[in-house]
Amino acid sequence: MDSAYSLDPRGNLAFTSLRASSPLAAGSSLRGHDQLGVGLEANHDGRPDMLPLDATNSTGGAAWLMTSLLISGLGLSAMRHRRQRRKAGARGARARTTAHAQMTLQEGIADMYDAASAVWVELWGEHLHHGYYPEGFKGNMAQHRAAQVDMIERTLEWAGVPEKGEEGCPQTVLDVGCGVGGSSRHLQHKYGAKTLGITLSPKQRDLAQSLSEARGQGEMCSFQVADALKMPFPDNSFDLVWSMESGEHMPNKPEFMRQLHRVCKPGGRIILVTWVHRDLEEGEDLKRHEKRLLSWINKAYHLPRWVSLADYVEIAKGLGFENMKIDDWTKNIMPFWGAVIRSAFTPKGWWALWNGGWQTLKGALVMPLMSRGYNMGTIKFGLLTATKAAEGGEAAASSGGAKTATNALPVFSSQARPRGARYSPEQPAFAGSFGSNALSQKLFPGSRTASSGVAASSGSSLFSSSSCLGGNEAGSSSAPRFFRSKLARRAATTLKEQAHHISSSQGGVSEALRTVWDFSRPHTLVGTMLSVPSVMMFAAAPQVAQHGLAAVAPKLLGTVLFGLVPGLCVNLYITGLNQIYDVDIDRVNKPYLPIPAGRLSLEAAGVLCMAALGLVAAWSFWNLDSGSWPLRITFAVSALLGTVYSMPPFRLKRWPTLAALSIITVRGLLVNVGFYCFAMEALGLAKGFACLDARALAAAAYFAVFGLVISLMKDVPDILGDKIKGIESLSVQLGPETMLSVATGVLYSLLTGTMSIFGFGAVQAFQAGATNLGATRAALGLAALYGLQYVVGRRSGVEPTDAKGVYDFYMDVWKVFYASYLC
Repeated sequence: MDSAYSLDPRGNLAFTSLRASSPLAAGSSLRGHDQLGVGLEANHDGRPDMLPLDATNSTGGAAWLMTSLLISGLGLSAMRHRRQRRKAGARGARARTTAHAQMTLQEGIADMYDAASAVWVELWGEHLHHGYYPEGFKGNMAQHRAAQVDMIERTLEWAGVPEKGEEGCPQTVLDVGCGVGGSSRHLQHKYGAKTLGITLSPKQRDLAQSLSEARGQGEMCSFQVADALKMPFPDNSFDLVWSMESGEHMPNKPEFMRQLHRVCKPGGRIILVTWVHRDLEEGEDLKRHEKRLLSWINKAYHLPRWVSLADYVEIAKGLGFENMKIDDWTKNIMPFWGAVIRSAFTPKGWWALWNGGWQTLKGALVMPLMSRGYNMGTIKFGLLTATKAAEGGEAAASSGGAKTATNALPVFSSQARPRGARYSPEQPAFAGSFGSNALSQKLFPGSRTASSGVAASSGSSLFSSSSCLGGNEAGSSSAPRFFRSKLARRAATTLKEQAHHISSSQGGVSEALRTVWDFSRPHTLVGTMLSVPSVMMFAAAPQVAQHGLAAVAPKLLGTVLFGLVPGLCVNLYITGLNQIYDVDIDRVNKPYLPIPAGRLSLEAAGVLCMAALGLVAAWSFWNLDSGSWPLRITFAVSALLGTVYSMPPFRLKRWPTLAALSIITVRGLLVNVGFYCFAMEALGLAKGFACLDARALAAAAYFAVFGLVISLMKDVPDILGDKIKGIESLSVQLGPETMLSVATGVLYSLLTGTMSIFGFGAVQAFQAGATNLGATRAALGLAALYGLQYVVGRRSGVEPTDAKGVYDFYMDVWKVFYASYLC
């Protein structure tokens, strides 16, 4: 990796922009569990050629058939591979060495941050560290995020780093344990310095690069995967070496400090902010309950043995650091963990934890122990800053001398943790265990050939060899013509390789399901899951009132299931197609989505979309005589609008009015009218346009206006990517402040009007003696009032220019949309 480090005139150390040299646009290494498996090295092409979507009709059936066959055999295959892994793990454990133990610790750290970073960014933003709080602090989430930025500023002020333009202002900065680059970008902006961040997590590296490029800092901020105990940089490289809450992960603290000293320029400064245990008196040891507390935290966060701030001071003295300064800011960070815990107990927090998997959930369960450790005085939040002696000074030490100075210091080694693969600083991803077929490179950009140990070429043709086709053409001559087509065999082979990849990977099935779930854009899928049953039950309400729920329920349940499954498939097709054609925009606006994050290739996404559409087409063909014309029209028009919304040459999303009309038509009119008419026909209540009574039209009008709100608000947090890619949305044209005000104004008016209508209707009903009707209308009016209060409360404090805050508010608006169907 030495060649990757070069402070060139443009400041490009590892990443510049989303072009051919970018890991997100060309080959890059990703940790394999992001591609549905742990222990794989990925070398992928961020935009492989996808299967042609104009061939949907000829491939959807094969895709769906293969999906069904694969699901049936997936469990047995996964069980077999789990048994093989357990046997291999037992053999490996007997031969594990101390050096391997340290490597597996680093591996666990990387895995943890691979899994948890997206969750943290979703909830808290780009800064993965404590906030700095004044005494008596009480604030909302936006103020907690501001406290994290204040932590950086206060630390720099405390350390005495010169301001921009002053003598000694840093021009080159190393961020050790950079996370997703929040501190790196802040330091670069503050000082105008060339900044390099290193992390063990390839996922963090890629996300940091993407965020930096999106903010126009790609030329000055670079990131790479590297081990802080074996930094691949020359001596005396950086004016400022910054480590914000990464030292606690280092199994060898003296070597960590030696590396900081080595890469720091003479006269330069290191700043270390880290978790430590309390200082001990001579001969004192931590109490038993303190050790037990730290042990639990270590297991969840992959931490080695803890040390005290005094231990760091002794190490720094042995290295010859000058002008040393330490402090304990424990009291200034106390509100942080309480806020983190509270954020985990929100609906958004539950959702994020579910998506983060067991690693993230395990970390969340230990959060109260961190808070307890601070409160009981066992854990401290320590700061240390010092300067490296200038060349020729009395305390100056070469890197060799520094190494000698640390030989007499204790080495705090980690305990062995059995893992399936070994970490290498030069090759940060792991060797895989499945075949050399180049197809897996295209499908999930994470496969590595086990025989050669070298990543397969991402530029190889998807179906360049006959082995990729799963058999020769003659062998399939007896099959129907459709299955003899080359495109059908490609789709089948793609899914077959996907299943092999999944079953060959640890935790593959759950990762696969989570990737597909994320690809479906869950907030829209949940909307469909709620809207379809609600609309049908709304249609059946008169019959339920007349005959009772028990008499209607069996037929109603069958009707709901009959329409819901193809409805979800249409939803998957529309949202998936949008991600396929918006992948460049999503690399800026939504880099956490499966395609830009490298968890799902364009080929796999195309197959999923065609399988979903093929299922709907098959459903329509099989039910020609079932009286389901309202649904067929609903599905056909929805799929058509979804196609022309995203796909060139139409791409209606380029024109704000047409884009809004598309969303209003699907979410407001088609779903509510189509499923209502279908339910009325299926239950024998009415046929044709006679189904459209006043209730149906009123509900459709409500959700059409809500569809307008969604269409206006959805682009506000995505302005940056839309500008870069030339999408002239209303948010780009009018600005985020105006669009957010317009969208919330429409929503306020909708909820206020709904509350007024139901309130007035309740009064009329009570006056007419219809107590039950009046109570129902009053309850609906109160629900609208609560929704209005909820939206107003969530809107307060949201800055239109804060993309993260706006997106959070947008998700809150979707919750009101869900609640509208439940009411």
